[in-house]
Amino acid sequence: MLLIPFAYSKALGRYVCPDEVDQGLKCECICTECGKALIAKQGETLRWHFAHQSDSGCGGEGMVHKLAKECLKESVTKFMRFPHDKERDPDSKYTLAKIESVKIEVWMQRANRRVDAGVLFGIYEKESDLWTLVTHFKAVIEICVTNPKDKSYISDMSNYSIPVLEMRLNQEEILRRAINQLSKSADPVKSSMKIHLLNAWKSSCKKEWIIRNGLPSLFRNCI
Repeated sequence: MLLIPFAYSKALGRYVCPDEVDQGLKCECICTECGKALIAKQGETLRWHFAHQSDSGCGGEGMVHKLAKECLKESVTKFMRFPHDKERDPDSKYTLAKIESVKIEVWMQRANRRVDAGVLFGIYEKESDLWTLVTHFKAVIEICVTNPKDKSYISDMSNYSIPVLEMRLNQEEILRRAINQLSKSADPVKSSMKIHLLNAWKSSCKKEWIIRNGLPSLFRNCI
C-alpha cells in the first residue's frame, strides 16, 4: 500500500508533509492529481501520512510524480551528480553535469510515447579553479515512483540516439529529509525533493541509464 507522504496545502500555498499540518480534514490539503480533499492521518501505528477523504481511484502516486517533475524543471542551472559503478571505477564517486534546460511531458513521435522530461545537460571540467564547458548532450529523464520502465519501453525508445535516465524515488527518504528541513527551509518538501534528485548519496534517488545510446564517453563509468 502506497502511503501518501505529501499533500498540497491550500492555506500555505505549497506542498507539505503531515508533520506540518493539523490532523484530519483540518489540514486543509488537496491531492494535486485528482483535486480532491485529503486528510492527515497522525496515528501511532503507521508513519504519519495523507489519505483521500473518500474512496478514490487516485492513490496519490501521480502527485508525487508531478512534484518531482516540477522540482526537476526548477533545477535549471543546478548540477546533477551521477554515481559511478564501483566495479567500473572504484576510485571515483560521481560525474557532474549541469542542467541547462528542461522540457516537461515531451512527445516522442517514433516511439509513440510521452516521456517525463527532455533535458539538455552541459558537462564541465574544472581547470585552475574555473569551470569550462566541454560539451552538451540531450537526454530523456523518467521519474519512477513505483513501477520501473519495462522491456517494451526500452525497445520503443531504443529507436532514438538519445540516452534515457530513470530516476527511482525513495519516498521514505524524501519525507525524512523534509521533516528535518522544517525549521531550515521555507519550502521543506520541495527542498528535500530537489536534494534527492540532484545528489549521488546512498540516500538519494537511484539513477540508472536504462538506455545508453548517445551517452558521452565521460559517463562510461556511470551506472
